[in-house]
Amino acid sequence: MAWEAMVLLSGPRRKVLFARPERSGHPRESRSSGTVPRQRRRPFMWVKDRVKISVRTTPSNRNLAQLKAVSMTDADYMRLAIQAAWQGLEKGEMPFGACIIGKGQVVAVAHNSAKANVDTTAHAEVQAIREATRRVHALELTGCAIYSTCEPCPMCFTACVWARLGKIVYACRIDDAERAGIRQVPISSARMNQLGQSGVVLVGDLLREDSLKLFEAWRRGETRPPS
Repeated sequence: MAWEAMVLLSGPRRKVLFARPERSGHPRESRSSGTVPRQRRRPFMWVKDRVKISVRTTPSNRNLAQLKAVSMTDADYMRLAIQAAWQGLEKGEMPFGACIIGKGQVVAVAHNSAKANVDTTAHAEVQAIREATRRVHALELTGCAIYSTCEPCPMCFTACVWARLGKIVYACRIDDAERAGIRQVPISSARMNQLGQSGVVLVGDLLREDSLKLFEAWRRGETRPPS
């Protein structure tokens, strides 16, 4: 599978413009040899102040099946999660997204899929964990970190602990979701971490204002980010 991301490289305005599976090439006609595969895109292409990151998984690294990320920051990983949340919102899902990375590589990006799957447990964090564990063919994601658009609910926090995720980075807080009218179990990740003596590293409020726009759009019945 090929993935590509467009990152705007301009200081504080740096942001991920998009991240999506790259379209696979189709055979095309050739006068000399009949059909030839479409030429692959270059892994890295600089266009003015943007860098296009195109990453592929190959049979040789199937055990990892990870999506490499080049020159990406914590904020970039969170923007991938926020973008996934917008994609879910367009599909009628709740406004949550998550991204899992390991050793500087993107392993999984997902959004809430409860309605599509008819599964109340299909929260963004859980979906990302499911995708990541399938890709690495292991139950534990030791050494990985998850970036979530909102502080994980108790169920998602527990799933992160069982998956051995060492770090949880979130944008909005559970209180923010409650104020937006989204039902929550008001137990913070910090409290869960303390009660369970889990030792998970917690980092909050990363791009919180950007993520709050998801809740505002959901409350107004909108599905696209403000222009």
